[in-house]
Amino acid sequence: QLQPAVTVLDNGTQVVVWASNGQDGDGYGIYARRLDANGQPLGTEFRVNSVTSMNQQTPSVAPLGNGGFMIFWGQTKADSDARYTAIRAQRYDAVGNPVGSEMTLATQYGVNTPKATRLSDGSVMMVWAQSQFNSVAQTFLIGQRFGGDGTALTGPFVLATAASLTGGVALPSITALADGGYAVGWAQNTNVVNRYWDVFTQVYSNSNTAVTGPILSCSVAGPYNQQQSALAGLADGSFVVAYMSSGDQDSSGNGIFLRRYSASGQLLQGDTLVNSYVAGDQQQPSVTALADGGFVVSWTSAAQDGSGYGVYAQRYDAAGGKVGGDFLLEQNLAGDQVQPALTARPDGGFVAAWAGPDGSGYGIQTREFSA
Repeated sequence: QLQPAVTVLDNGTQVVVWASNGQDGDGYGIYARRLDANGQPLGTEFRVNSVTSMNQQTPSVAPLGNGGFMIFWGQTKADSDARYTAIRAQRYDAVGNPVGSEMTLATQYGVNTPKATRLSDGSVMMVWAQSQFNSVAQTFLIGQRFGGDGTALTGPFVLATAASLTGGVALPSITALADGGYAVGWAQNTNVVNRYWDVFTQVYSNSNTAVTGPILSCSVAGPYNQQQSALAGLADGSFVVAYMSSGDQDSSGNGIFLRRYSASGQLLQGDTLVNSYVAGDQQQPSVTALADGGFVVSWTSAAQDGSGYGVYAQRYDAAGGKVGGDFLLEQNLAGDQVQPALTARPDGGFVAAWAGPDGSGYGIQTREFSA
């Protein structure tokens, strides 16, 4: 079980989703479980995908304005080619009952990695990457908007193309902004000598109109590759971009950095090293805004906990200053803990989910953190 995502609903319950290998009878399937406001299970886990052929992976979950939730995922070919072939979704009510049937949002090779967020008006905005193979000029970021009940408000529409971005795009991310709009992030193959990937963001209004052009959101000072961006909109209207940088920008392997921007795309805080432990690799960042105006960044760190990979986090205040030092998310240090995901609780705390040892490969684990 890998690739966890987590959200909190309006009634305080939590929904955790993940990809599970072999459980649905054919490759990976998408599964979910509801938890109460204290992180205790509500019922058993349930399968999300109705279509079980091929692999279902990279799930994302967002609360709906009507109190329910919506889960998105990508479908891949079940062979060595492993290209994505579809983006799918399923709606649920507030107590976990499916609403309608599984939805197919896109069907072609190259659609991948859906990400979703709820906007301030209760609607849901989601984004995915779409590539026409062997043609960099046909690489897109695609968006689609859904109402508070999960019904489509728009069809798929192009947010940006590789032709306008001068390189292929991958690994999209998205966050809602306080003014009702949203920011989208991605990794872009810029083909710069000794630096092939950079992180970009772009801001959109609530009407899906671009407020900014693509914003280079990482350092270009050295031979670094920047990928794996994660975004969070803050209470003051600004947003934070956390990303992984390779090439020893933190002096040893991969490191986690952040930047903050205003809603108009103005840089408020330049490249800031998140991880205090710099030996080895730090990767797979996640970030969530907190009720006090601050935020939390999490990541996977190699060898720091004394046993393989561990998952760590760092709190920040509303001005982007560190609050204390970094801390472990997991309590079981044995084996590898990877792929952390965060979401805020309404009481000012947050929930962390990650993949860790369960006696038979990886299982999905969660932990509650207070304000």
